[in-house]
Amino acid sequence: MIPVTKMSIQASLAGPFPHHPSVPFQTNTPPEIDLIQSQATKLSAYTSLLDTLYTTSSTPTTQTTNLTAFLNAILAESVSLVITRPVLADFVARLDSIQDIAARKEVLTFALDKVHPRAVSFEEQASAIREKLADIYEQEGDHKAAARALQGVMLESGQRYSHTTPGRDTLSCLCIDSLTW
Repeated sequence: MIPVTKMSIQASLAGPFPHHPSVPFQTNTPPEIDLIQSQATKLSAYTSLLDTLYTTSSTPTTQTTNLTAFLNAILAESVSLVITRPVLADFVARLDSIQDIAARKEVLTFALDKVHPRAVSFEEQASAIREKLADIYEQEGDHKAAARALQGVMLESGQRYSHTTPGRDTLSCLCIDSLTW
């Protein structure tokens, strides 16, 4: 009998997730931030840490490892949604500054895997991640993967923001229609 495993978002979109076994991922909040009592101070500490990660990462591999560890930390159950939502929104907004497309794609797919189980809490951020990932797939010419990425975007939601990318609505409709045949 073949064991059944849960397929990740990444596997369903484009294949196996590149893993760096030599670098362990952080799964807990950094201790110095965890000790902060004030939510406002904690929020600014995470934002400051994110600034540091984007300015000090020297290679795409290092940046990917640092950003995925940061995601693990902010998406931990022990971190309040009051902190996680704005930090995650800032994180997603900055992803376009990653110059290496493969590194950006890896961080986006990792982020989607991490956010997906809590998608109800992070609808806007998950939609933005999916749109950015779809853009990469479109650039690569993989329109089916772009369609699968966009398929998870919630169109009817109270939290959904209005995205002004020209052509995105048409592409979303075409991509979703192409998956049904």
